[in-house]
Amino acid sequence: MRRNWDNICFQFIIIASLLIQTSVCWAGKNISSTIITVSRIYCIGAIDNTYNIQLYVDFDNETDNDSGNIRVTGAYFYDNKKSDGKLRLEGTFNINDGSMQLSEYEHSDLPGKQKNTGKFIGLYKKEGTAVGNWFSADGKQHTFYLNTVVRHVNVYNVSKSSIRSATVIIFTDKYLRDVYCRNNKMCGKAQNVIEIKIVPSSAGKSVFNTGEEVIYYSNKLVSIITSKYQYNAGTPHGQYHSGWKIIAENNKSKNRYKYKIINNVSDLITNTPECRSKINDLIRKTLENTADDEHVELDSDIDFLYEVGNIEIGPIALRFKYDPYSLGRGYIYHPTASIKYEKLINCIPKASPLIKMLP
Repeated sequence: MRRNWDNICFQFIIIASLLIQTSVCWAGKNISSTIITVSRIYCIGAIDNTYNIQLYVDFDNETDNDSGNIRVTGAYFYDNKKSDGKLRLEGTFNINDGSMQLSEYEHSDLPGKQKNTGKFIGLYKKEGTAVGNWFSADGKQHTFYLNTVVRHVNVYNVSKSSIRSATVIIFTDKYLRDVYCRNNKMCGKAQNVIEIKIVPSSAGKSVFNTGEEVIYYSNKLVSIITSKYQYNAGTPHGQYHSGWKIIAENNKSKNRYKYKIINNVSDLITNTPECRSKINDLIRKTLENTADDEHVELDSDIDFLYEVGNIEIGPIALRFKYDPYSLGRGYIYHPTASIKYEKLINCIPKASPLIKMLP
C-alpha cells in the first residue's frame, strides 16, 4: 500500500540527503511542472579492505510502501583487472533506518540458469557511506564498505503534450563537479532543488530525453556515456543517438583545472593509418562473431572508429558500442566489441588517459 504523501515533510534519509543533505517537503495537491528525483548512486569501496569494487544501484521510486523499503537494482564489478564482467544486484534500501540488502547473481539468458553468488547486508548512512557484511555463496562472511562518489538525478519538465527529461551527474569530488558543471546548465538546479514525485505517464505525449551515465570511476579518470532520445507523438518509433566523454586528470601543471574533458578518439589512440586499421580489424572480428550468431551481415566498408557511438572504459578492456542500425541491416540493439588493453599497447600514446589502464 502506498503512502499518502499529502502535506508530509521529513528528512529523506537515504535518497534526498545523498543529494543535498536537506529536508524535503511536498504537497500532493500542488504538482509542479518540474520534477526532480534521484535515479542512481555510484559507489566505490572494498570487500575485506582488499578487493576493490565499483557498484551502482538504481532506485525505483514507485515501490515505496509503509515499511519504508525502496526497491533497487544494479550491478558491481571487481576493479582488479581480472574480469570485465558485472554481477547483477537486486534488493531494497530502507528510507527510515538506512538498512540495505542486496542479492547478487550472474545473469543468464536461459530461464532458471542464473547463479546466485552472494549478498550484501549493511547500513547506508546519510553522508553517503555504507558498511556491513558481504556473504559469499557458500555462506562465508566478509566485511565491506562503500563510499558514494556519483549521484544521478533525473530532472523532468512536464506539460500537457510532452515530457522533457535530463539525467544530471552530481560528483562528490568538487573538482570533478566543477569541470562537469561548466558543461551542463542543469547541474546547479539539480544540486539545490529536489521534489520526490511520481512522473506522469508518457502515453500519447512527445518524449525528449538526454542523459549522462558514469560507467567507470577512479581518481585519475571517469568514463561517461551520453544519450539522446526523441519520440514525437504519433510517429511509429523514436530516434536514439549516443556519445561518450572521459574526464581525465590534467597533467598540465599550468592549467588551473585539475581535470579535463576528452571526447575525441584521437585523444585516446594513435591516429595513424596503421593503428586505425589494426583497431578496425579487431572490432570487426569481435562483432562478426556476434553477427554470425544473429545472422547479421556487417557492411563491408565500415570505419568502426568513425561510426562508434559509445567508448567505455572497463577494468581490462575498452568497449566500443554502436547505435541501432548503424553497422548493417538486422542490428536492432547495441552491438558491442570489447578489446583488451593489452592488444592496444602499441596504439596508445603516452599522453592518452588510457595509458593508466595498460597491464
